[in-house]
Amino acid sequence: MEYIYRYDSWSSHINMYGDMLRANWWSLKYRDSWKHQTLMEKEPTLAEGEAIFRISFWKDDTALYSASSPMLWSQLQVLQRVRADHSFFRSFIKEDDDCLPKTAWLFWCVTNRASDRKWSEQGISKKDIEVLDFDGEWKPFDQSEIMSPPDIRFGKLGFQPYHYLSNGTFPLTVYAASRLVEIDGEASLVFLLNHPVETHQRIYNDANAMQHVLDELLKRVGDFPIKNLRFFIFDDGEKTFDHVHLAEVPMKGEWRLQRVAAKLFGFIPITLTNGYKYTIRLDDRKIIWHQGSGDLVGKILRAFHLEPQKQRIARYVNTVVAARDIAQSKKIISEEATAE
Repeated sequence: MEYIYRYDSWSSHINMYGDMLRANWWSLKYRDSWKHQTLMEKEPTLAEGEAIFRISFWKDDTALYSASSPMLWSQLQVLQRVRADHSFFRSFIKEDDDCLPKTAWLFWCVTNRASDRKWSEQGISKKDIEVLDFDGEWKPFDQSEIMSPPDIRFGKLGFQPYHYLSNGTFPLTVYAASRLVEIDGEASLVFLLNHPVETHQRIYNDANAMQHVLDELLKRVGDFPIKNLRFFIFDDGEKTFDHVHLAEVPMKGEWRLQRVAAKLFGFIPITLTNGYKYTIRLDDRKIIWHQGSGDLVGKILRAFHLEPQKQRIARYVNTVVAARDIAQSKKIISEEATAE
């Protein structure tokens, strides 16, 4: 089976447009566009409403590994391969990529484009893409560990999703779990909230959403002394140089008057009091920030078996380096056999 190869940032593939790998709109209007000679000559001849879409692939795994430079990565990349005879390529012109001579193929086509369209209509579905996984094996996109969605990644660790509207408008999801952790010589019930690293909104900016999640978590654990409760939010970084923090939101107990809706004479809406109830509230005005390199952060992450993105990047770099060494060894053996 003949394959051609790419590598792209993990975050772009997690959020892949329409769940397909597509060609990108190309134009010299963009400062960072690759200066392909064929495309530069073609663009002035386009009719109104037409546009060029292009995508490049490394010709073989040797070119892929030579170009990937994993030791220099600042963010997680994902190596992928597609069958060279995939039907997607039939509607594209294939030529040597003059920006990556002798090592890559350039695929491009001319088609009509709506003014806001960035990607080609055609694409390669996830089921036809294989990725190099953490164990060094090529696996279908949707069956790999590296490309698993957050529900699966966090679900394996015992985290549950909680959906909320950020500031009442934007739908987001945070994942939460609880563990007994010894802190300062005393057992504490720790609630830990965690956002997928590929998202950018954070729940610590929304007091109502944090309180909602706490209320739901408290329903699961029953009565527990407030002095032994801790509420944390892990704020991971997407890149190796991003700061990693653990936000701790203090809790306080208070008695609140309970009110219930009723109707006077069966039709006049009124509110009645129903005694007092002890509630646990978050004090978001006193958030404590713990640095990612601190002992407490390490203890909490270990208790929940969480792997920060920086460690995932390092683990994948080791995988790619090992796969590169194996590919190079196979190439040497093949060349020696051919020479004989």
